[in-house]
Amino acid sequence: MLLPGPRHRHHQAADFPHFLEDCLKAWHSFPGGWELDALLEFLKFYKLQIQPSATFTARTADEIDDGGEKISSTAVREAIQAGDVTRARLLMDRPFIVEGVVRRGDQRGRVLGFPTANIAFEDYVRPLPGVYAVRARLPGETQWRAGVANAGKRPTVGGTDERLEVNIFDFEGDLYGLELEVALEAFIRAEKRFDGLDALKAQIGADCETARQILNG
Repeated sequence: MLLPGPRHRHHQAADFPHFLEDCLKAWHSFPGGWELDALLEFLKFYKLQIQPSATFTARTADEIDDGGEKISSTAVREAIQAGDVTRARLLMDRPFIVEGVVRRGDQRGRVLGFPTANIAFEDYVRPLPGVYAVRARLPGETQWRAGVANAGKRPTVGGTDERLEVNIFDFEGDLYGLELEVALEAFIRAEKRFDGLDALKAQIGADCETARQILNG
């Protein structure tokens, strides 16, 4: 991601709150995707050159460590890629959240009795393929709903694209086209290929029970 430089001096000051919100949202969602230093420099430029009356101060905070280990975007990214979303949460002081528009899938989850909301990963850091206990939040809601999700390609049904398939417990409704937030709370198991849909269905049932226990614990 490239942040605006002096050539964007013509931007209206009124545009900045929206731009800053997008920048912070991107950094919040994509740990390791780009350097926070770049955002800091732009904020300083904006304060000095574009909107001197802006009521904020941009400065670099002291480095934070966790028991001797530096907390960095690299450490967060590596934890997510290893499936250690619990560790990533400790480092970020929040869960790893994937946000995206629910897309129509192949409806196999519904046939199996576990309807899912399908979200593309887009530019997010890819978590280790597998099953996770999750919480999801629908547009306009403040409460998070418990659920389970599979991150990966769905090898049992010959899937090829990476996606996040979320089953929200005890939910009935149409989510297609809505923007869903999904917080990965805990890793349950690695993704694997099953011998058939019956075996897959049985395992999904077990995964749901495991996720409920984790989220209710």
